[in-house]
Amino acid sequence: MISSVVFVAIFIFSISIFARNCKRIYRNISLGKKIPNVDKKQERIKKTLLVAFGQSKMFDRPVVGFLHLIVYVAFLLINIELLEIIIDGVSGKHRSLAPYLGSFYNFLIAFFPNSFSRVLIKSERRIFSVFPMFKILIGAT
Repeated sequence: MISSVVFVAIFIFSISIFARNCKRIYRNISLGKKIPNVDKKQERIKKTLLVAFGQSKMFDRPVVGFLHLIVYVAFLLINIELLEIIIDGVSGKHRSLAPYLGSFYNFLIAFFPNSFSRVLIKSERRIFSVFPMFKILIGAT
């Protein structure tokens, strides 16, 4: 119970920092000139959604598009896992989405740690190659 309360308090604090930064970004964007864009509103919304969510510009070059698709899908999968972490933290339960996602849940659970461990291993190799003394300081062999 106490862990859920602590989690919610930290989560609310984090959301407040995020909201403050969003206000700053909005304020900075609002400094720009206003332009009239009353023509073809539906077409502009359709194109914006297609480019933003469909990632249509990335597929003009097939290799780049495919690699971008992998990163995009990984981003979506990690966000599903992040949503579960938040739900678990607030509710105090474990694996809240498992009954709803079925066998896809096992894929998510396997994907999340593997993707981060690969990133950490690559980062560790870079740190050790740039700062060899760091390896000695932490006792890594």
